[in-house]
Amino acid sequence: MDWQNTNFWAGAHCYVIKTKNEDKLLNRYLYFVLKDKESYLMENKEGAGIPSLPRNIIKNLKVSIPSIEKQKVLVNILNTFEELTNTLKTGLPKEIELREQQYAYYRDKLLSFAQGTLEVSPERERESLRS
Repeated sequence: MDWQNTNFWAGAHCYVIKTKNEDKLLNRYLYFVLKDKESYLMENKEGAGIPSLPRNIIKNLKVSIPSIEKQKVLVNILNTFEELTNTLKTGLPKEIELREQQYAYYRDKLLSFAQGTLEVSPERERESLRS
C-alpha cells in the first residue's frame, strides 16, 4: 500500500481509493487509516499466483471519521512521523556504510600492526574517516 501523487497505471490487482467528498473525509486521512489496517488486508488476500484483495473486504471496512479539523491535525502529525521514518530509512544505511568503512580502516591498521608494518600518519587517519 502506498500513497501516489503522480499518475500511474493501475493494473487488474490494484485499487485506487479516493474519497468522494474531501469536505467530510480527507484522502490522506483515509490513506493512514488503510495503512493502519494493512496487515488485516494482507491476511484477507486471495489467490496463489498473483494474490488479490476481494472488493467486499475493502467495502466492508469500518472507518472512524472524525471532524475535518481533527483529521487535519492527525494527518499533520502522521505526515511528520512518516517523513521522519523515511529519513531514517535513507540515513541509517549511509551511517552503517560509514561505520563499516571505519571498521575496515581500523581492522586493516590493527592487522598491519600485527604483521609489523604499521604506518602511523594522523593526516591519513583523518582523511580516511572523512570518506
